[in-house]
Amino acid sequence: MPGYWWECPHCGAQSDFPKVTATQSVGAFLRDCLFPSGWDQTLLTVPCPCGNGGMRITYDFPGKKKEVLRVIRIVGIQWTIEHLMMMWETSPDRTLKERWFDFKYLRGLNPLGLNRPAVFPEAILKQVFALYREKADIVDFP
Repeated sequence: MPGYWWECPHCGAQSDFPKVTATQSVGAFLRDCLFPSGWDQTLLTVPCPCGNGGMRITYDFPGKKKEVLRVIRIVGIQWTIEHLMMMWETSPDRTLKERWFDFKYLRGLNPLGLNRPAVFPEAILKQVFALYREKADIVDFP
């Protein structure tokens, strides 16, 4: 599946956004569902037909060695009316044990910022880290 899709880390079942959510794309899901919910992390898993767990947003991380990443958490701050700055906690491992942090942005619904490096002002980065600590229910990060 191109771009971003939903995948079960247990059985490997895949689905696209319109079949799993009421949105047409990952950008629409982020802007229309996740951001307005106050970054409700329960929206990041949907039931899988296998019954062994939930499907997660999954995507190919570009690089020399292509990695498939599964989303664990997403938090973000609206920087301007158009710019949504986000930090995605992900895992290249189906067991979700290894953790990577991917910084992304959306400008409107344009998905370009989901596939380019994001540059955060220090104040936004501090806010994103604070929101992550709240949503992950942890004290020490980073």
